[in-house]
Amino acid sequence: MRKKSLSVAASMLALLAMAIAGSPPTDAQVKCKVDRVGKTFEDMKIGVEPELWALIIGVSTFKYGGERVGLHTVPNLQYASDDADAIYDFLRSDRGGGFREDRIRLLKDEDATKAGVEAAFAWLKQARPDDYFVIFIASHGAIDRNPDPKTGAKLPYFVLYDTDPGDLKGTGIEMTVLRRLVENDLPRKGLVLADTCHSAGVTLLDGTNLSVPANDDFIKQMELLPKAVGYISAAYQTESSYEKDELYHGVFTYCLLEALRGEADQDHNQIVTFDEVVKYLFAEVPGQTGEKQHVYPATNNLDANCLPLSIARYGCPGGDCGTVVIRNPDLDGVEYRVGAGGSERLARNVETTLRLKPGQNEISFFRSGAKNKTLPIQVQSGETAEINVKLAFSNFEEASGSNFRNRQYDLYLVEEGDAPDAVKKSFESGVESFDKQRFEEAIGKLGRAGDYHPALVYRGRAEQALGQYEKAISSFTKAVGLRPSDYETETLLAEAKFDLAKRKPDGRAEIIKVSGDLKKIIRRYPKYDFARVVLGDVLFYLGNKNGAERELRHAIAIRPASPPAHMILSDILSNQPLKSKREEAIKEAELSLQLFRELSTKKVTFKRLSLSHLIFGGGRYVNEAALSEASYILGKAIIGFVEAYPDHPDRARYLSRAGAALDEARRLAEGIKARLRQALVMALISQKSMLSGDAGGAITAGKQALALSDSTANPSLEGHIHNTLSRAYENNQDYCKAAEHQRDLIRVFGKSLSKERQRQADERLAKLTSMAEARRLKCKL
Repeated sequence: MRKKSLSVAASMLALLAMAIAGSPPTDAQVKCKVDRVGKTFEDMKIGVEPELWALIIGVSTFKYGGERVGLHTVPNLQYASDDADAIYDFLRSDRGGGFREDRIRLLKDEDATKAGVEAAFAWLKQARPDDYFVIFIASHGAIDRNPDPKTGAKLPYFVLYDTDPGDLKGTGIEMTVLRRLVENDLPRKGLVLADTCHSAGVTLLDGTNLSVPANDDFIKQMELLPKAVGYISAAYQTESSYEKDELYHGVFTYCLLEALRGEADQDHNQIVTFDEVVKYLFAEVPGQTGEKQHVYPATNNLDANCLPLSIARYGCPGGDCGTVVIRNPDLDGVEYRVGAGGSERLARNVETTLRLKPGQNEISFFRSGAKNKTLPIQVQSGETAEINVKLAFSNFEEASGSNFRNRQYDLYLVEEGDAPDAVKKSFESGVESFDKQRFEEAIGKLGRAGDYHPALVYRGRAEQALGQYEKAISSFTKAVGLRPSDYETETLLAEAKFDLAKRKPDGRAEIIKVSGDLKKIIRRYPKYDFARVVLGDVLFYLGNKNGAERELRHAIAIRPASPPAHMILSDILSNQPLKSKREEAIKEAELSLQLFRELSTKKVTFKRLSLSHLIFGGGRYVNEAALSEASYILGKAIIGFVEAYPDHPDRARYLSRAGAALDEARRLAEGIKARLRQALVMALISQKSMLSGDAGGAITAGKQALALSDSTANPSLEGHIHNTLSRAYENNQDYCKAAEHQRDLIRVFGKSLSKERQRQADERLAKLTSMAEARRLKCKL
């Protein structure tokens, strides 16, 4: 019934459009012709220039995300914070209104706490009655199962980063608070956009979805607003909203951005109004979701229908256009020209939207000190292409293999001038040694190239491969100093700092700073997969499994054949409590190993500068080291699964697969004399032997692991080895040895154990000691 009523509404809108076509403009049409975002016809008549305010909220990872909290589960989202970034970027652009930086606030993930959002609500109250505001929120909503003691009603809440789903009243924000804010304290005109009813909503253990009724309640509240405020819910009252990897957004936000960039401008007057956006979303959102999701708009005011939400400038006749979005995150002084037209300046870190005629278009880019570049681009009606202007380490575009709907173009500017022949010769010779993994030799040759930017980057990577992290940091720092816009080398620098800091006992603060540096890079270059891989690794090390998983899944969406992304994701998933996640961990590890094997047989030929060649032609992910690590991760994922599900019918087959993977990991680690990797592998072989019922084999492998770990300064590894050995000796009824290793486990972990774990460890030591005494064994403890 609902779908039918929506179709009838759409038909009525179409008939209305036909009826007024060719007729003299009505008063309503005249009132809709205002060419500034947020400005009404009445504002224009009396000379009011409204200031533009915006609050943008997006939460993808939640403090309690992916966990069972009492009776509740709060799933993490994939693209909510990316949606917030994209809306922020559009509003900052000329087409979106050019919102000033001090008049727009962006709260994402850990910044979108209850306290942070409440402070932002208070900040918004500074806006004057004649100003204009936008509020966008992408997160979860949830209905409180506990009735309000005053009214008896079950109230809806916004779920924020730190919301405890079992205490919505204390840690969430009641949706009525936002409605009252809009009604009583904000300007008389504005736009509220809510995407809080995701298909993976807040649920109870019995599967009851608490997000759908919360969305239903909020829609009813917003329908009562008396002001010229447009409201759009991402989904109808009883529906859910969806995210899609190919869109790199939630469906609602993707379609909303397409509408605002000009696709919704039905009358081709270069002004996109609230009414036009709603009509566009009515058609596009169901089409993207197989009729599963329909937007729900609400407004009671003609001025709201006529609100100009964006300005769409055209370079095509009749409005039959395609869209090109140009992003220039870092560079000043860049100009562009479409075809033979005049040149225009590209603002730094503000996106530019063009509406161009379908077919082949040429866009030329100019910058003082860089070679001019012309990019041929195929523009298609009703579709968007994205161009990212860069000056980095790479100097040509590589296919990522992504399946994004919006075509992606990387435009690499190249600095004018060239290095002397002697410098180039040293550099090329150094790269040849690098490709053959002769890193010491490569460092010497690259050093003779001096402060030549590419040579410094390759040299840093070679130093990193040899574990010379301080030298690598120095080389990368020099390279970034020579080219501050080189975000690729910034990422390599962050990775080297992470590699060094995690080897320090007090390095956590440095690692947290590294995570902040990587987030800044990703904010400027959201589809740069390698930065997300490194950030995922860093967040996993810091214990933020939710954030790490999200970054790795993003990286895989951008570059599906990224071996390290699949490998680190496997390691993250193997530490999750859900069976489905542990099964996925095994599949991800197998895929990672397959991709690394393909790389190991791929002939490396240096042609032009590219980050892919730098990473996979050598460096951290060299053949033997990478294959050893990937084989180890596969064995680890399988053993973790068997430990979690000891009665699985395929237990023997799983253990056999784990054994084969670990044997391969050991062989490769021994070949490259990687003691830490050998210790890790032998520790896992010891665990696998215990699971196979071979306590003797566990003791032999555990002793080898312990001997290898002496030089690694890895307390966590040493503690886990002692744990396995203690249980293996107990199995063999050698209680003295079992107690000895239990004591060493307590010594190694020390104060890092929780009080409960400390109590359990002490009780086990006492039990083993008692069993030894009962057998009249004299233990040297």
